[in-house]
Amino acid sequence: MRALKAMGRSGSWFAAVRGKEYPVVLDYWIVKGSMDYHDEKLSLNHPKVHKFVNAIRDDARVIMKKSKVKETRDDGTILFERSEYIALFEVDPESVIHDDDGLRFTITARIEELA
Repeated sequence: MRALKAMGRSGSWFAAVRGKEYPVVLDYWIVKGSMDYHDEKLSLNHPKVHKFVNAIRDDARVIMKKSKVKETRDDGTILFERSEYIALFEVDPESVIHDDDGLRFTITARIEELA
């Protein structure tokens, strides 16, 4: 099966597949040996965060992208090198939690391979 093309824009937290935009998450935050996602650095105060988290809850879908740490700053901020899209995943909307401990959710299915 041929992988679908995902189209994102620099600075956006979303990418489109078949014309529908989905939140993009980084594989770095997958809890090893599980299907749980935990981005412990996602601030409650970031201006883009509410739209992003609501889209994960409402659509129950995310696009995952490969990433590796480029730099960790003295204040704990992590900068990533991002590369290709991996796949479109289904998320349990009831598992989506965003609080002082970051963003957490459980991935329930791999839907489509992406390019």
